[in-house]
Amino acid sequence: MTPNEFQLSAVWAVAFLLNLSSSGTDPKPLADPPLIDGVHNVETAYKAAAEDQKALEQIAEVFAINGGQAQKAAVTILVFLVQIAKAAGR
Repeated sequence: MTPNEFQLSAVWAVAFLLNLSSSGTDPKPLADPPLIDGVHNVETAYKAAAEDQKALEQIAEVFAINGGQAQKAAVTILVFLVQIAKAAGR
C-alpha cells in the first residue's frame, strides 16, 4: 500500500467510525491540532465524485481543523487502532 492509498484509507475509516458514533456525544474539537509541516509530504487526491472530499471535510468539521490536519489526524487514529489490534494478537 502506498502512502497515498494509506492516507485515503485512513480518511475513509475515520469517517466511517464518525458515522457510527452519532449518539449525541460527538467528538470535541482538537485542542492541539496535529502539525502538518515536516520533511515528509504526501499529496493525496480527494475526488468529489467518489465522495472522498466529503469524507475529509466531515473529519475536518467534527474536529474543527483544516484538511491537512484532518488527513494527519485520520492517519494517526488508524495507526493507533492497528497497533491496538497487533497488541491483541490480531
